[in-house]
This record gives sequence, C-alpha cells and structure tokens, in this order.
Amino acid sequence: DKASAAFQKAYDAQPSAGAAKALYMAQSSKGDRGAARATLTGWRAREPKDADARLMLAMEHQQAGERDGAGA
Repeated sequence: DKASAAFQKAYDAQPSAGAAKALYMAQSSKGDRGAARATLTGWRAREPKDADARLMLAMEHQQAGERDGAGA
C-alpha cells in the first residue's frame, strides 16, 4: 500500500514519534497488525518514555485480546 510505503520511507529517513505513529496507523488500517505492532515495539525500544506509543501499544494488545501485553 502506498501510504504504508511512504510512511516507512519517512520513518527510515528520519525516525520520530510522529513518523512511527503515522506508520503504525497506516499499517494497522490495512490490517497488518504484525507490522504495526513491530513498529510501535521498535519505537518504544528506542524511546521508552514515549507515553503515547506505550498507550497505543497497550490498546493494540487489548484489541487483540491479549491481556498480558495490555500493560505494555
């Protein structure tokens, strides 16, 4: 999908919270939950204090019915 590819290119060129979250949203909206989760997990590893990414990742786990990961 063109949006995901564009956001991936932007993230690769200059990683940022905004780029990571936009990439996550594009991946998630096309149903690619594995890639979306990997994007947020990778960003959280890079920026562990990013509360928005933590919340988004917890919501991703909750939507997938994974209670253990919802406290991400």
